[in-house]
Amino acid sequence: MELNEEKKELYDLLDFSDNKKDMILTNLINKDIYYTSIDISDDVYKDTCIDDWCKLLPNLEGSKLLIKKLIHLPINNIDILKQRQNVYKAYDIDFSTLKDFENDALWIYSLNEEVKQNNLINVLFPSTFIINNINYFNTVLEFYHIYKIYLTPLSNLIYPFITFLAPWYYLNKILKLNISISTYIKMLFQVFKILFSFSSGNFKTNLVKIITILFYIILFLYNIYQTLEYSYMLFDVKNNYIINFLILIIF
Repeated sequence: MELNEEKKELYDLLDFSDNKKDMILTNLINKDIYYTSIDISDDVYKDTCIDDWCKLLPNLEGSKLLIKKLIHLPINNIDILKQRQNVYKAYDIDFSTLKDFENDALWIYSLNEEVKQNNLINVLFPSTFIINNINYFNTVLEFYHIYKIYLTPLSNLIYPFITFLAPWYYLNKILKLNISISTYIKMLFQVFKILFSFSSGNFKTNLVKIITILFYIILFLYNIYQTLEYSYMLFDVKNNYIINFLILIIF
């Protein structure tokens, strides 16, 4: 259940829907920056089709919303109107190109809140006291990511082999019995043969043994699956963050 919740958090974090974009733009372009002193009938907007003009003229979604709000909140204050005119500057920029990066630029505004709610970010970039200092050292942080994303699932995969080989190492290096690997494997085979042997005529004992063996096998495989999936989710978050930040640099 916990892994499924983190998967949902991951999809919410990486997803940038139109609803999320509209919410961010609405918060950025709020009514606090407007003044209104003129009442205009809604029929004026309908007859002039000025709302269609607001949608077609600007390239950026934020610009469309800003112009629409300014037009629907007209003023007759000369000083404020002059201030608005002085703000205008001509930029040698292709705004149709900027439109391709608008979502990435707006995504940064949702980052702070989403980071607080997403556990995967706290795993990649530790927030606990003292450990969070590794975030300031790129090389150390990169090694930390390698450990979390690659070495942790790898250790789960090689754990069974280490479990089987550890006794052989102990018998040879500590007890000096000088047992060859082939002999050791034969010994293990005999042990497994005894463990997996079933007595005839004792159905209940055999059933309990089968269920116990299957339970441990399924538990082990499920643990590997969870670890691999969790590592992949971390990898996905890291890659998407890198891509988004690179796009922001270009922007």
